Amino acid sequence: MLLGACGVQHAGSKDRGGSNGKSTPVPGGSITYGLEAETTGGWCLPEAQLAAGGTEVAQAIYETLTVPNANGQFVPYLARSIDHNKDSTQWTITLRDGITFHDGEPLDAAAVVQNLNAYRQGPLWSVAFGDIADVRAVDNLTVLVTTKVPWIAFPASLWGTGRLGMAAPAQLNDADCASNLIGTGPFMLRSWVPNDSLVVTRNPHYWQRDKSGRPFPYLDQITFRPQEDSSQRVNGLKGGDLDLVQVADGQQIAGLRDDAASGLINLVVSGRAAEVEHVMLNTARPPFDRRSCRLAVAHAIDTDALSQETGAGTRKATQPFAPGSAGYQRNPGYPAYDADAAKQFLGECTTELGTSELRFGLDSTPDPPVQALANALKDQLSKVGIRLELAPPTDQSQYIDVAVRGEFQAMLWRNFSGTDPDTLYPWWHSTAVDPGTGATVRNPVNFSSIDDPVIDRSLEQGRSEADAAKRRRWYQQIGSQFAKEAYDIWAWYVDWAFAARSRLQGLQGPDLPNGDHRGLPITSVEPVLGLWLRR
Repeated sequence: MLLGACGVQHAGSKDRGGSNGKSTPVPGGSITYGLEAETTGGWCLPEAQLAAGGTEVAQAIYETLTVPNANGQFVPYLARSIDHNKDSTQWTITLRDGITFHDGEPLDAAAVVQNLNAYRQGPLWSVAFGDIADVRAVDNLTVLVTTKVPWIAFPASLWGTGRLGMAAPAQLNDADCASNLIGTGPFMLRSWVPNDSLVVTRNPHYWQRDKSGRPFPYLDQITFRPQEDSSQRVNGLKGGDLDLVQVADGQQIAGLRDDAASGLINLVVSGRAAEVEHVMLNTARPPFDRRSCRLAVAHAIDTDALSQETGAGTRKATQPFAPGSAGYQRNPGYPAYDADAAKQFLGECTTELGTSELRFGLDSTPDPPVQALANALKDQLSKVGIRLELAPPTDQSQYIDVAVRGEFQAMLWRNFSGTDPDTLYPWWHSTAVDPGTGATVRNPVNFSSIDDPVIDRSLEQGRSEADAAKRRRWYQQIGSQFAKEAYDIWAWYVDWAFAARSRLQGLQGPDLPNGDHRGLPITSVEPVLGLWLRR
């Protein structure tokens, strides 16, 4: 269902494992990986708030029950198989035998049940898994999940954009769960100094081998270093302080493409199942509890001009779904740039508010490209008489907390990776089930506070609809409703680049355990188990 939009590999990295077909991966060596930001809250995954950098660290230490293959199908990973009954209300997960956590404990049904139940109690995952009725072990390697409704895309939820890793019971039971990282992944935690470095070392008992029988991972050590400024990450790569960096800034990616074409670096660029860069509006607070105010802003923003001025993105978005997703449509009806229409809605907005002007604050991070975008937005809105006030930048490690608390009017935001539309349910459904009481409550991770019966019904129907064409129409209705109500101000789809020194190979990762091709990375989820250094 989901296809890669763009992939570039240079300097001998041509096959899917990152080798040039002539070189044999060489074990050993260490690298330093420059991340977009620190994860100050740690990696107790059922509770963690993982942005791009945190997910990349999680890829090294933890693994998921399922993963997407190159065709967008969700296939078993830690699981050996996943089957369902006729109406998709019971899912049987059979685990691979012989996999152990870093502390030597087995990955068995009891551990998976504990993990899934922990996720069901977490702040985000309690919403995502609200339709799970029961999780129980059938035998040592078999877990039965019973759902309240037919759940067609349940295997996609078990991946969770790489965030739904299985942690050892010893970590989940530890009061220091956030920093006692124990998974089944290719690397084990050695040390973590917040805001400086997190070091992982090779797991000598890792379960996967390559096609030639060599054990993964190839590297001995990875040192992850957070650096919020994307230009400094790129400069660190060029200066030799970093061996590999993740970048989502359009201008920096353009320069990296030139370097890759010259053979100076290895590069993978992916727009697969892309997130959407957008202005997230808080519809529970003035002024954006008024549709007229939202539409005034939507019509006032010229996305094409922003792209030309800032270079932040090139693939314009008019909806939350990426091309190739079941919810994508060519024209959902999103408001086009129109200064006259913006002024008309602005008049309605100020009348409803009882004020003389539309004024609101915008939160953002300190990364220079983000600040350039924020200032460009301010200039555009001022041309139609909308006053945008830029809040002091918030470090990315704290940025998610601002959204969680709802302490914003508008935020520059990046979300909604389109692996499967059903996985977006927790971001938009208006209600959730309190995991402690079972009561229906306001959805705490619907950061925009959207309360729309059309979207709620479409999410509910799409989750259980087995007919692919009907399912697609339910999700397209969501895109059209977003356009009609302007709940968010769409900008462009986000490309992710993974740039490495020319001797570092294997950026795209090896084939999956079942033999399927892995495909390009989805968002920031770049596998590290196949990385190796050419000597």
